[in-house]
Amino acid sequence: MKLEAILNGIGRTLLTGVFCGLVSTCAPITNQIPNKVNVVLETDQTGMIKGKTVIPKVENNSIVWYGKNGIDVEVEGTNFKTTSISGGAYAIDGIPTGSYNVSAHGGWESYENSGYISNPEPAIVTRQGVAEVPDLKMIPGNSSNQKILYGKVYSNKEKTTPFIGKLAAYNLAYQLDDYGKFTIIVFGSSLGSTTTSSDGSYALQTNMGNVLLKAGSSKTKFFADENHNMNYIFTEVNGITQADCFLSDY
Repeated sequence: MKLEAILNGIGRTLLTGVFCGLVSTCAPITNQIPNKVNVVLETDQTGMIKGKTVIPKVENNSIVWYGKNGIDVEVEGTNFKTTSISGGAYAIDGIPTGSYNVSAHGGWESYENSGYISNPEPAIVTRQGVAEVPDLKMIPGNSSNQKILYGKVYSNKEKTTPFIGKLAAYNLAYQLDDYGKFTIIVFGSSLGSTTTSSDGSYALQTNMGNVLLKAGSSKTKFFADENHNMNYIFTEVNGITQADCFLSDY
């Protein structure tokens, strides 16, 4: 095979020592690159996923999501996992091409706070590509003290007039009388309070179970959930719960 043919096929830079040892009249050709070099890189059939883990906070009666570090992220059905860093950012490289679900959990801060868990988000990994995963929204766990109750409250049953004023949440303790009527017997301390927005929107972040919503006025008034035959909210707040209700005398 002619020297020119060899050089055209595989390039010349790394062949200097070989050919100059075989051909005494060969001149050094170091750093000379042919005009056309047919090189195929045999890269792995893998790619990367990256994204962010975020947790909910209440601000001005709205839910705002912030990046959270220290959250365990995993590619479901595989051994690929990592932990989010500053701002909630994470990245996992070397994942074989294919379709996956990515989920996260963690954020344990104390014995009472069981942390957060996310719903899975899809990711399609392509060869040498970077798959951007939607934010993994971390939902407060069952024992978390960061649960959120939110919604809108109204001054009338028809829900045409927003309630604007002080709103507080209490742990609900109750008993049944001989006629099956609920009687509230204990409030305890307020779990949280806010002043509703102009459209009646509210959001409270605290450790909640069964919750009573009360208007902050001199006369005791409670909010009723139209799904129940009683004059107050009676719901198990789990993670992030929406409760729209109207004002009613108890």
